[in-house]
Amino acid sequence: VKADLSALPMTLGARIEGLARWMGLAISADWQGLRHAAHAVALDQSGLRVRTWNRRSDRQGGKVIPMIGLEGRLAITGQLAPILPLLALGAITHAGSHAAIGLGRYRLRIED
Repeated sequence: VKADLSALPMTLGARIEGLARWMGLAISADWQGLRHAAHAVALDQSGLRVRTWNRRSDRQGGKVIPMIGLEGRLAITGQLAPILPLLALGAITHAGSHAAIGLGRYRLRIED
């Protein structure tokens, strides 16, 4: 599986910022610094696999809608300190990038 996940930390940040606004809150962050830090980490996608399934849309008269996503382990290495708060907030709020039908959930596991 090879997907372009290079923007993952920043799209996650945008999603969290949007959730905060929805709750009447604001996040003050150095977005430029976070963007720079996010591009400096390495993403190992070898533990990811493609998952496909179908869902039905009641709003569209029961139409079957094909879905595709990635599941498994994504290892992020490098200088994580600047983006770790975003990753932690994303895990707490289930705000994974391009989250659909609950698939934005992830667990954050920190290893030495």
